[in-house]
Amino acid sequence: TWSACRAAAANNSAPGVWYTVTGTGNTLSADLCTNTFYDSKISVFCGDCVTLLCITGNDDFCGVQSGVSGTDMKKIVWLAGLLTVTLVSWVSPARAVDEAMEATTAKSLLDKCVALIAKEGAINAFYQMNTRPDQFAYGEIYVWVVNSNGVIFAHSVDPTLVGSDLNEVVVAKDDGTRKLARELVKNLQAQEEGTVEYEWFNPSSGKIEHKQSFFKQVYPPKVVASFYVLTGYFTPHE
Repeated sequence: TWSACRAAAANNSAPGVWYTVTGTGNTLSADLCTNTFYDSKISVFCGDCVTLLCITGNDDFCGVQSGVSGTDMKKIVWLAGLLTVTLVSWVSPARAVDEAMEATTAKSLLDKCVALIAKEGAINAFYQMNTRPDQFAYGEIYVWVVNSNGVIFAHSVDPTLVGSDLNEVVVAKDDGTRKLARELVKNLQAQEEGTVEYEWFNPSSGKIEHKQSFFKQVYPPKVVASFYVLTGYFTPHE
């Protein structure tokens, strides 16, 4: 996580001061514009101390002081757990950098979930993903799992989708176009891991948007079946 944050920012030049904030579902902002007379930098993470994931950050938001606005932080509006703010390092994120950070976050979440399934087995792992959004959903980035036939077994943002068959799901966009989600299933079945692009409902914006996901096929212990674990991000953001 630290290397990913540095890739989008200046290197750390001073010790960091950490603060934690509990998410409320509302947009959050943070800045050092008042009563700060030194060149500051700010980074925002979510998760716990073991699995910190980079969300956003800034350098020189107001003069040489740093800050992250409500727009920058919209990805954490859905965060149910702890938000950690650290005064360490960051640069004002351009869209390309923002997507790079989201990709890193999605990949980290994918690795975390694949490891959990291998360790805990399918039943325990899927239960945790369906009931602990604070651990398996970071704003618009979340995990969901489908079996090789396209049936959803886990969804960290909307567990009511569990049991749904993607082969029967129709994605209807605002412009009136409609697309069957079974194309996503075919793309998953074509390889054991990789990336897929598709249109999907964004719980943050409430709209159907383009999404890019990383996925990996897993074979849980003591289960004669395989599953696809997916994590991804929506692009572009408005």
